[in-house]
Amino acid sequence: MHVKFYLAIMLYAGMRREEVLGLRWEDINFDTGFLRIERAITYPSSKAVVGLPKTKSSSRSVAMPDELIRVLKPHRQLSGYLISNGGDEPLSEYNLKKLRKAARDYSYLPKLDARELRHSYASMLHAAGVERKLIGISMGHTNFDTTDGYIDVEQARMSDVRNAGIGYVLSH
Repeated sequence: MHVKFYLAIMLYAGMRREEVLGLRWEDINFDTGFLRIERAITYPSSKAVVGLPKTKSSSRSVAMPDELIRVLKPHRQLSGYLISNGGDEPLSEYNLKKLRKAARDYSYLPKLDARELRHSYASMLHAAGVERKLIGISMGHTNFDTTDGYIDVEQARMSDVRNAGIGYVLSH
């Protein structure tokens, strides 16, 4: 299930990889349809370290589209990491490498990575007519020129095909 959660959150919430790994069930409010980014998990010396998100603006609330709620809600728990080694332990670096490979295999995209999914998220929102500033806020940017680097109009057109495929895989 971790693979499906990982892909769905990356595609539908535009979060950084370390933010996804830091996401806990208690950060998700299914009633309001928002999730809260409070922490990030990094691996500075091969050991998982729980810390704050990348920047002050990275601590934020993100709206969850219905597709993401459909993936997560049936598996909700009261607490704990969504993606973990089990119990209340963050994912190890070794298991992160396995997760990333499994995500590529699961999606049938051999070069899939977290940054590409973040680009897809920004490009999909842009193609849907969402204001650039709102895209940036949802991604945790304060400098909206950074957001522009994630929005690729041509990719938005091309990613429709890829995202439809990932969306199909996630829904089955």
